[in-house]
Amino acid sequence: MDVAEYAAHDATGLAELIREGQVSACEV
Repeated sequence: MDVAEYAAHDATGLAELIREGQVSACEV
């Protein structure tokens, strides 16, 4: 995950991406 992707999501959105397996917690 790059900075632009990170900035495009709030905490809830990031948690959803992790839950769906699109990114790992380490990436975030």
